[in-house]
Amino acid sequence: MTALSYPLRHVSIRVPWHDNSWNGTICNQPRYNTACLKLMNIAESKVEADEETVRGQSLKDMEPARFPPCVKDRSIFMAPFPLDRLHERPYVKTAQDTHAHFKPTRLRDPVCRRRGGEEQHWYREHAVEPREQGGGPKGTLIVTRDQPDGGIDSAVISALIAKIGGR
Repeated sequence: MTALSYPLRHVSIRVPWHDNSWNGTICNQPRYNTACLKLMNIAESKVEADEETVRGQSLKDMEPARFPPCVKDRSIFMAPFPLDRLHERPYVKTAQDTHAHFKPTRLRDPVCRRRGGEEQHWYREHAVEPREQGGGPKGTLIVTRDQPDGGIDSAVISALIAKIGGR
């Protein structure tokens, strides 16, 4: 079977880079995480010196005032615990005549690892099985893990995709 016989599907989620697997902690080395500086909402309010004082610490019991700006941009999507945070709308400051009435809103980010398990269950219900189990009639699910240093090996992932696609 050729790669052209499969419909092209792609899911992409933009999250800020995190050197500790997006596990609900401050980066281990926030000063070296320059990917954050490419995201406007983070770059404008990132204070590396503050992040260095709490590097590697869990957000679970941290005062929200100490959260780095990446928390607002889904940097905790793999945290094994729910997290409450206060969301302030940016237009309140820049367009007070129309948005001043918006008050900060408490948001609860759910336990995201549970969502990952729910997604895998959904794939199985729709005949998409993990590669380790030989794939399914409607697709093959590739699950990757970060390396111990927090990085990913894109060459390994590319090789898996090529192998599954028959290229």
